[in-house]
Amino acid sequence: MLYAVGEAAGRVEAFRRAPGGALQWAGGQPSGGAGPCHLHVVDGFLLTSHYGDGTVAVHPIQPDGGLGEAVQLLTAEGSGPRPQQDGAHAHSTLHVGGGTVLSADLGTDTVHVHALRDGRLDRVAGVALPPGTGPRHLALLASGRVLVVGELDGTLHALEGADGTWRIAASTSCAAVPDARDSAAEVQVSADGRRAYVGLRGSERIAVVAIAPDGALAPFADFDCGGAVPRHHVLVDDRLHVANQGSGTVASFRLDPATGLPTGAPDVIAVPSPTYLLPVA
Repeated sequence: MLYAVGEAAGRVEAFRRAPGGALQWAGGQPSGGAGPCHLHVVDGFLLTSHYGDGTVAVHPIQPDGGLGEAVQLLTAEGSGPRPQQDGAHAHSTLHVGGGTVLSADLGTDTVHVHALRDGRLDRVAGVALPPGTGPRHLALLASGRVLVVGELDGTLHALEGADGTWRIAASTSCAAVPDARDSAAEVQVSADGRRAYVGLRGSERIAVVAIAPDGALAPFADFDCGGAVPRHHVLVDDRLHVANQGSGTVASFRLDPATGLPTGAPDVIAVPSPTYLLPVA
């Protein structure tokens, strides 16, 4: 099954892959909040983050893969120092194991910690990030730490909660030379866990952050995204595929396994306003 948000309509939709790969609509539901922007499947439930009003909705996934009505709408309050932080803006969720779900709230500079119990999210704690960070997306490391990218200040933080108390364990700027135009987007981690790749919209770069064996983070390199407005990217085998929303292209880079950097110019195809890339088998 494939699940997608309808941002303007405020809906979540389900699609079934038919033989041959074609998608067949399998129904949908109101998302429950304003401006749905991110989905995450956890233990038979679909979690939907709403940028518009800062809520996170929980929809049960039916035995046939379709969606039931929302059973929970989790709200948040607060704001931050930047104009984009006029209120709560939930941007993504991530299940980190053991029934623990983190959610990034760009508007309040908070990563909320939840326990998922019987299809409900119980908010049990939160990690306060530096004012103006604007946490956007999350990525899980093999160590159990979680990376969170700051959309508004171009930083990358590693959160640690091995003892049940979550805290910031390491931090860095994504780029060695920050650019005030940048708005950071996606973060993805290499298969060997040694590098994190962050899209920087504005300077139109992909920043590469080194992850040391002890968990320390440091800028390593950056390269042109192969288009404009790199909103999302995904690592597949030895390739980095970048969805360049502004240029209407997807750029595919072959990466050197030793350095993690492109071996040459990317292959580029035209795709109207791409915003997300999803590997499918």
